[in-house]
Amino acid sequence: MSETFEVGQKVEHNVRGEVEVSYGPFTDTFGRRHYVVRLESGREQDVTALQLSAIPETPKFSVGDVVTLTTRRGAKATVEYGPFDDRDVYLVKLVDEPADEDEVRTFTALASVMRADEPIKVGDKVRVTDDDGGGACRFNGLVGTVMTVHPSYDRLRYLVEFGDGRGHHGDLNGRWNCAAVERVDDGVKVGDRVRVIAASFASETHGKVGTVEEADSTEKFDGIPHPFLVRFGRPSDTVYASKVERIDGDTHTYNGVTYDLTAQYKDCDGDVWRLGRVAGAVRGRMAHLMQAPIESSRTLNSIIDSYGPLTRV
Repeated sequence: MSETFEVGQKVEHNVRGEVEVSYGPFTDTFGRRHYVVRLESGREQDVTALQLSAIPETPKFSVGDVVTLTTRRGAKATVEYGPFDDRDVYLVKLVDEPADEDEVRTFTALASVMRADEPIKVGDKVRVTDDDGGGACRFNGLVGTVMTVHPSYDRLRYLVEFGDGRGHHGDLNGRWNCAAVERVDDGVKVGDRVRVIAASFASETHGKVGTVEEADSTEKFDGIPHPFLVRFGRPSDTVYASKVERIDGDTHTYNGVTYDLTAQYKDCDGDVWRLGRVAGAVRGRMAHLMQAPIESSRTLNSIIDSYGPLTRV
């Protein structure tokens, strides 16, 4: 079945090129659909619907958008400026340095060869490709979470939070307004074992290990998305987290014995310990405290030396 067009719509005629629909549709005695179109000369002509096709809408891009270039084997680029003088031409900059040192990194490109990536949104995990337009460069390459998107800004469109976000603005563990970012697929899905990095109103769960029950929740706290629902044990022992990291076999070996840092262990006195890696060191904290180990917690080695052997529970 042929497409349906509206009066006033610009369409493509298979012989005449671009024309404008001035009347229709209507059918002839054989049931064929027709339109009356206005040619470039102003003259009107009766044509069949099969002779017409829709004109693809020219995509529009904004400064800071990340696009894929069909003429560059799918290379990624950021829109730096444009369009030029109402033409469908933009100034773009390749995200990665060209393999050929003689090849330019910044150049103009037609909108027709640019394919828009899905827009970056609040809550996305991203890698910074341009932190502030070539100034600081301290955050380039770092991975963080988008907290705010300013669609009206020409530069510094994305407010990105790094680490647990407890630092000040400009800290590597804080936030920074960035010019360009690219989405990172963290691969976290329902059923994954993860460590909680950040959870509003539940700081006692930071560092705690659990299982993802939801990976796309719409929950927000203080306006911050918390997409991950993590369960630690009982069905009621859950928390909504804004940041998690997937755990793939996190273990530590001491005196020939390998300990699972996602499990809990009972010592010789019957006390149960929760283990965890804190700033590179493996530490433990008594499980009844309902909190993950912190930097002041005892090291696993000292726990074993004083209260070992440990038995997994």
